[in-house]
Amino acid sequence: MDNSKINQKGSVLKFVLLGAIGILLFFFPIINGQIPVVFLVNNLEILLGNVIDYIVLISTIVLAVTYLMAKLGSNKKLKEFYKSSGVAQGILYVMAAIIVVMLTFNIGPAPLLDPDVGGLVLSLAGTVLITVTIAGWLVIFITKSGIVDFIGILIEPIMRPLYKLPGEAAVNAITGFVSNAAVGVYFTNSLYEDNVYTEKETISVLTNFSVCSIGFFGVLVSMGEIVHLYSQVVLTSLIVTFIMGMIVIRIPPISHKRNIYRDGTEQTKETLKEKKSLNQQSGSRFKRAIGTASAKSEELTVEAFFGSLKDALIFGQSIVGYVLSIGAIALLLAEYTPLFDYLGKPMIPILNFFGLENAAAIAPATLIGITEISLPAILVAGQGIAESSVFFIVVLSSVQIINFSESAMAMLGVDVPLNVGELVIMFIIRTLIAIPIVALITSFLF
Repeated sequence: MDNSKINQKGSVLKFVLLGAIGILLFFFPIINGQIPVVFLVNNLEILLGNVIDYIVLISTIVLAVTYLMAKLGSNKKLKEFYKSSGVAQGILYVMAAIIVVMLTFNIGPAPLLDPDVGGLVLSLAGTVLITVTIAGWLVIFITKSGIVDFIGILIEPIMRPLYKLPGEAAVNAITGFVSNAAVGVYFTNSLYEDNVYTEKETISVLTNFSVCSIGFFGVLVSMGEIVHLYSQVVLTSLIVTFIMGMIVIRIPPISHKRNIYRDGTEQTKETLKEKKSLNQQSGSRFKRAIGTASAKSEELTVEAFFGSLKDALIFGQSIVGYVLSIGAIALLLAEYTPLFDYLGKPMIPILNFFGLENAAAIAPATLIGITEISLPAILVAGQGIAESSVFFIVVLSSVQIINFSESAMAMLGVDVPLNVGELVIMFIIRTLIAIPIVALITSFLF
């Protein structure tokens, strides 16, 4: 038999096996009713116990110290590593290190040491670190196995007209659901770096599909005390996310972004037509999908596998720095000031209009999600609020996408023209669009 045919069959087999591993790891609840990645994260957290707090402590101190060394010292490797980290990020890193020291050794102001503030933020930091490390490491079975390319080519005809995105965005769009919002951002950035997405497409995916993970939905329903509604929450969030994507991508500020690739090439109608023409000339869509996926699978080597772990650890470390600093500030404001109560007042008539129970009580929770995704669920838990309204808030918080304790900060780390002001505007737009959609579905379910 021709060696080229043998190699081709080997590549196809590699794609099928690695792709199957990726799908099983992230999509199928095959271990005690849990998705394997979620199972690994949960059990690693149980195994490590309180040790996680010390891992977070060491990780955050190392982050702050190396950042300061990079900016104040002469180490070229550190300077290169932190070249894209500005002063604001450095302040957050140092603040996080100070906060975690106080929390770990129980020293500092009482409000910070409050279990509902410091205890919660430290717990969140540990969860984020473990989740991003495990999911970010294993997501290589999705990104490098060829499954993204395979589905991307097959679904391209749907993604373009509905979302103005290439087919690869189909898998990218559900990566957050199956792993973590920050991992979704990481995945999106990888495709931008590879010139798969333009600036506009990258921002579209970042701000519309960087959702929380299926595992974290468990955290949200647990905090909101509606665990029995887990499947309804996940399904509703998935449906609303994809409905909203079709709307938000077509309006400012996203509609005003440039369709320029990382290498400076402009995406035009002509280039899209040429790409479509080449695809049509190169055989059936399925055959092309198999061929492209098989070639991509060759990138998943042992070296790449362990390199993915290193990248995930680095990424998780930086995100934890944001969780500790911004999360602590947000929780202090929520617990000890009336700020979010005031911010929620304009939302009361809107919620009343859509017939939501306990509108005044849940109003602050509609906006506090911009700081941290779990805060809305925390605010409405144990307050005697109608179950339907708790369901509404949990789903709403999951589809708002943008929060400055994790996803938004990760988005700002991607090298595309996206700033804090635009993210705030997008959060408000998403909230206003989501409220009637989620309220309608809530009325059907309750």
